[in-house]
Amino acid sequence: MPSKTVSYECNICKCRFTEWEEAVECEKGHRKPVDVTTERYKKSPLKEERRYPESVYVKFDDGSGRYYKKV
Repeated sequence: MPSKTVSYECNICKCRFTEWEEAVECEKGHRKPVDVTTERYKKSPLKEERRYPESVYVKFDDGSGRYYKKV
């Protein structure tokens, strides 16, 4: 006989939980970007390589910040 399973999904990272509170806690734990600064571009004679930044500094809603680099 089929069974019914209820799960709750974090709207940000799409992780699934069996308890509502766990999903809410997961959503609250995610930091949201509020600003992107300090873009660094590659010096290259090729236009395509200069189009997007090599790295950026992202500020988050909790006051923290992180550098992100292109792979």
